[in-house]
Amino acid sequence: MNLLVSIFIFTCLFLCMKKTYALQYLTNNQMGLIKTILRHPHKTDYMVNKISEILYQHYRYKAFDIAYEFRQHHYTQCKNIKFAELKLYASKGLLMAIKNYNPDYPFVNHMKLYVKGQLHMGLTDLHPLTILPKKVRLSKKWKKDNRKTYSTLLKTTFVGNDDYLYERNSHRCSLQGSGQFSTFAAVWTIIHNLDIEHQRIMKYKYDFYMKSIRSNSEVADLMCCSSECIRKKILYVKDEIRRNLFTHFLELTP
Repeated sequence: MNLLVSIFIFTCLFLCMKKTYALQYLTNNQMGLIKTILRHPHKTDYMVNKISEILYQHYRYKAFDIAYEFRQHHYTQCKNIKFAELKLYASKGLLMAIKNYNPDYPFVNHMKLYVKGQLHMGLTDLHPLTILPKKVRLSKKWKKDNRKTYSTLLKTTFVGNDDYLYERNSHRCSLQGSGQFSTFAAVWTIIHNLDIEHQRIMKYKYDFYMKSIRSNSEVADLMCCSSECIRKKILYVKDEIRRNLFTHFLELTP
């Protein structure tokens, strides 16, 4: 088969697609034409890109259906995750499946593997904050061997306004003077204005009075990164605190 014939087949396929609604799956004949083009050694980038677009348009709703079934099957883990966010991971899985598609295999089965894989990644990324590191939540063996511990530690940790923490500690501060309490309250207000990652690091590392409650190594395990990375991020937060407080503010404990 020469290049001219390949282009002819592609043209016929493209004209056929215009009459097909994107909600419908491709017929066996249409998929056969697509596979013929993808196998051809003289296929062009334009042909491949157009085929990728056609596959995405006709199978994105299939990917969304898989995401919906995934959310129903994992309802407990997904109840605080918006379905729109899961659809994004499903779309990513579909795009990856199209990019890596081998025309010698059925496309739908191939696509399901990638979509489900990305949905599991999304469940790990989007799960509400817990003190369990990502690598532990991904380990089936660890969860099986530590069922009780896993259930206890999987409780959601909310990162937000800590007024309740200020109130709980106010009676202690009153013994030391209201000025000191106001200073620490101001420090945490600054921290709450930073991005979520820096907030988590500071809450893992320090208590309300900025006394260290975990080592950098322990925080690194919780955040799934290196101790050096944690050290640099804490230094960044401290610089932000110093810039936003009076110059005579006492130095934070390293």
